[in-house]
Amino acid sequence: MADASQFYQPYLAALLDADRAEARTVMAQAVDAADRVEDVYDTLLWPTIERLDHQLRIEAINRATHELAVRIHRQVCDQVAAHLPLMGAHGKKVILTCGDGEPEELAGQLVADRFEADGWEVYFLGGGVPNDELMQLVGQVRPQTLVVFASRPSELPQVRHLIDTIRSINACPGMNVLVGGGVFNRADGLAEEIGADLFAPTIRGVLEIAMNAEPKEVVAPSTKKRRRRRRSPYLAQTEQRQQKVA
Repeated sequence: MADASQFYQPYLAALLDADRAEARTVMAQAVDAADRVEDVYDTLLWPTIERLDHQLRIEAINRATHELAVRIHRQVCDQVAAHLPLMGAHGKKVILTCGDGEPEELAGQLVADRFEADGWEVYFLGGGVPNDELMQLVGQVRPQTLVVFASRPSELPQVRHLIDTIRSINACPGMNVLVGGGVFNRADGLAEEIGADLFAPTIRGVLEIAMNAEPKEVVAPSTKKRRRRRRSPYLAQTEQRQQKVA
């Protein structure tokens, strides 16, 4: 069987040309060639999201090209998901949320598909859900893991507020908060700085870390040691910009 990664460049070229038919054809060849459908996620689907985001940030492509490519890619991802083998349920639950952008939604969708295939009970919210409603769902579902994807610095204050609030009200003792994608992949130590328990840079890493993570240690409020966090440069710059706009 051939390595599915050999189809990366032809697939990316089809997306950038907005050639929907060619993108579907190349991906079908990749699925047929791969030993495991999961390999297509790891070597094609996930890296393509990161590459398109990078190309837009360095202005190698314009917004129109990026949006066309992302939407074609999402359609293709839906088709690949149908080929994932499903494992039996093991009782673990995960809630996934992300930023408001299409790339973040797509990254979250890919991870949600993989979690579901691996036997997790999945609650994928997407972006734009108010923090109070998300926390209400956390209290109802009581998942082992909350996964948050955020690719833009402007989303960091909301993510940090979400994590702080979940901890302060003890919404789900033992639940781990795992972050990844975008800005978290570009800034070493950022995940820890905003209070996340776990970090994974890849889709395979998200699944492995979530499955193997021990429940978060529950510390009584009276014994918690308050420690001053080192300010994240991404977070500080974002808050400064928001203050100027206000």
